[in-house]
Amino acid sequence: MKKQRSGPSGYFPDDCWELIFRKMRENNERELDSISLVSKQFLSISNRVKLSLNGNHRTLPLLPNLLRRFRHIKTIVIDIKSQKDIDGLVDQISRSGVLNLQVIEFRQCMTEPPRHGFKALALNKNIKNNLKVLNCSAWTDMQDNDLVSIADCFPLLEELRISAYTSKDNHEVAGRITDDDVFGSYSDHSILNLKTLKAQDTQIDDEGMAMIGKRCRNLQYLDIGNCKKVTDKGVIEVVRNCERLRDILMGGCEKVGASIVLQMVSSRPSLRNIEPPCFDDLSEQMIDKVSPFGCLLIAIRLWLSS
Repeated sequence: MKKQRSGPSGYFPDDCWELIFRKMRENNERELDSISLVSKQFLSISNRVKLSLNGNHRTLPLLPNLLRRFRHIKTIVIDIKSQKDIDGLVDQISRSGVLNLQVIEFRQCMTEPPRHGFKALALNKNIKNNLKVLNCSAWTDMQDNDLVSIADCFPLLEELRISAYTSKDNHEVAGRITDDDVFGSYSDHSILNLKTLKAQDTQIDDEGMAMIGKRCRNLQYLDIGNCKKVTDKGVIEVVRNCERLRDILMGGCEKVGASIVLQMVSSRPSLRNIEPPCFDDLSEQMIDKVSPFGCLLIAIRLWLSS
């Protein structure tokens, strides 16, 4: 137990204050900002328990100091639209001393991936070994070779979001993610840790689905909503090969038949939640047959079938 101190904090040891601060963080992490002003002791403790950091135009000039101050952050959210600023921010993260960065999320960036920045991140052993979640669904110019690069840079990645960006005005898919290289160029061992894959609105087809089944044997969650090229054959490939699969979302997959649901739950007992391609095509008899398997039929994207 750490040494007791006198002063504004009374006689509580640091360990006790840290537990209190962690509880405060659960309610609102911003409360740590005011607490850190009370004393040097509270400043030190609050620095240790802060877990997330937002990188935007307001915090960009302060980023080097923030990364030195909060070395235990687990999540960085990047909310910047300028390509130049994103490249610079990712480069700063790669040169930081963060010890346990697990999540990087690009929010509303709408730009090209920071390709050189990812290579720089991979040179930081702490980041390469600890990064578990990468959300790059906001990129409008993400291509197949970018996915190959991500797999090479972050072999221990557990969750990847590669959803193509869809224009709200004309529903045009802006991303260039296809089935040609999404998984085919990955090495056999590079994505065995992947547990969650969110690839809705991409151009993945049955060949891509077969690669998912082959390369992602530990996959537990798959979202292929609105993937127009996927058919029953591709879905069965994943269900047959991914023995730990629990959730699969297929809303808007026009070439996947609703009748496949029974075959899925009977061949893969681990399935717990299925979003069928269209609820309108499911008969009450089919739903009754699925229920005994302990799998729920969920409706997340009803608008896709309307």
